[in-house]
Amino acid sequence: MAMNEASLTTGASTNKPPLFDANNYAFWKDRMECFLQGCGFDIWNVIIEGVDQPTKKLEDGTSVLKIFKEFDDNDKKVFSLNGKTLNILHCSLTATDYNRIRGIRSAHEVWEKLETIYEGIKKVKQARKTVFVKDFENFNMHDGESISKMVERLDNIVDPLVALGKVISEEDMVAKVLNALPGSWSKKVTAIMEAQNLETLKFDELIKNLLIYEVYLKERKNSKPSTTQSAFDELLGRHVKRRRVIYEQEDDEEEYEYNQEIAILETYTQSMKDEILLVQAMVDEEQVEILIFKGFSSCLSYKTSSDPSRSVIPAKAVINSIDRVKGPFDPSDIQYIEKGLTFDEFKIRLQQQN
Repeated sequence: MAMNEASLTTGASTNKPPLFDANNYAFWKDRMECFLQGCGFDIWNVIIEGVDQPTKKLEDGTSVLKIFKEFDDNDKKVFSLNGKTLNILHCSLTATDYNRIRGIRSAHEVWEKLETIYEGIKKVKQARKTVFVKDFENFNMHDGESISKMVERLDNIVDPLVALGKVISEEDMVAKVLNALPGSWSKKVTAIMEAQNLETLKFDELIKNLLIYEVYLKERKNSKPSTTQSAFDELLGRHVKRRRVIYEQEDDEEEYEYNQEIAILETYTQSMKDEILLVQAMVDEEQVEILIFKGFSSCLSYKTSSDPSRSVIPAKAVINSIDRVKGPFDPSDIQYIEKGLTFDEFKIRLQQQN
């Protein structure tokens, strides 16, 4: 998650706990929890559970606080743990916040005091959580906004929610980003949803994928159409004599134009002989999978024609996604180079090679 790193410096202690300067409490609290836990279980337990002041029972059965000289070894240990934890907290605060908790001798109570000041009482916390939940549910990418800026805005909603106790899973974050993208990203979203398991897709992996696609969109916007088209016309020219599409419907054969996209992918694999392409495409509303290797295609979803002049899919088929795979192909152990590329993204690779 994106954080305001400018608000985090080192404190006065030699252990350097994160210093809180009254800005971004949620960030400081999360970092401080990690620091205290790293100091040991006993230290963290003092924060969570607190410690009881050593007491003794009088003859009449009443309990009173012990004085220092009456402390046994366990009392001294508890007293020292609280003091050490309290010192860590003191060293993480500026003078302003130190004055707010001055005089409190329990590390546990200092921690709770800071929570009350900066997170508020339960009703206030719930009200804040409701606002952030609404912001999360209504989150969308703004017009002209970059992926990085969108993620930063999302982080600024999610971070306070998590600090207020809301559980947001990685799967929730992936779904939110995909749903937040505008219509101009629909092809990419469809490709990701068909090529990836959204339950296991990592958020960082998704963002990396989107950033790459964003670069492609910018390059396409800035490129000259004639230059791009001529490059692909040349590729098609190499392949047109070898492939013509004949698509069979029922008992009649109807001749179609050759499938340009498959032709380009086949030509690509002729020069990349150690690479295999796994293609997901739609043919008459049916999802089919195609394997392309060394210039030839084979349909994995139904029988491939033995006639080499026939394309594996008709021209009207739509390619949804392309996976680049290391050869030799082993279905039980597929070694992916890249997954879920749209055909437009794949064309970028071709342009870079040429």
